Amino acid sequence: MLGRRAALLAERMVEGTTAVLVFHGTTELLGSPSNRARVLLTFGLVAVAPIVVAEVARMVRDRHFGISIHGRMADLALVTSAMLMAVSDQGVHGAGGMGLWGPAVFTIPLLGAWYSYEHLEIIRRTYDQTIRALGAAPELGGLVRVGHAERVAVLTVAIASERGFSRHELDQIETAALLHHLGQVCLDEPEDGRRPEPVAIAEAGATILRGTQLLAPAGDIIATEWMPFRESASSRSSAMSGQILKIASAFDELSEGRPERAGLALEALYAAPSYLYDAGVLTSLELVLDRCGLLDAAPPL
Repeated sequence: MLGRRAALLAERMVEGTTAVLVFHGTTELLGSPSNRARVLLTFGLVAVAPIVVAEVARMVRDRHFGISIHGRMADLALVTSAMLMAVSDQGVHGAGGMGLWGPAVFTIPLLGAWYSYEHLEIIRRTYDQTIRALGAAPELGGLVRVGHAERVAVLTVAIASERGFSRHELDQIETAALLHHLGQVCLDEPEDGRRPEPVAIAEAGATILRGTQLLAPAGDIIATEWMPFRESASSRSSAMSGQILKIASAFDELSEGRPERAGLALEALYAAPSYLYDAGVLTSLELVLDRCGLLDAAPPL
């Protein structure tokens, strides 16, 4: 946690330094802004520069090189408001200024945006807590090992990041991982006392989630979890996500959630028939486990 906070603080310092350097570089290149267009251009470049730095840092961190527009409309609103506030006090060379009325007027929409984003954050937290509560239902019923959903979600996101998934795809696959055993809750237990078939669990869970537009993509991922990966290789977003979820869940069941059994569980997955698991996903799993130091842990004697 401290390492993540330090990394975020370092990113913010780099973003602030970039803004200062862009301002000085622009004024040296264009000279002192002498009209409204140059003033707005200078402030615009200064405001956009930290966003560009943040986007590059995100691509490096996620190992996915592509422009993401997620949340950028909010950045655009803040940038334009900040530009107008910067010139509203005294204008350009003392002409067209609004005095203190300028910042006061432009603060009103910013306060409205802040209020809206606060409510959006509350809704987001409530959504995440609801998903995790639903994911814990099979565990509370004794149907799966305690902590299985959370562990599979963490491992699934790590593997998907290694495979170059976008932020939006990571959110979908995390939701699918948290809820991939939800279908087991609504299935009748077989008369012989055995667990329901994994395919039946996946189909039931997918049917539940597909009833809600927001959760339908997660349902599509769960539906492909137990398909042979070659049969649905044409759809990367669902087929590959299903393979990742399947392998992460199988790994957690084989390791019983114990770090010292990670190596044995990985060997068992590699030893399985080739049509069950995608070799590329298994390689990504091995890289994730090695990076976390789990493959160095020796099993107990």
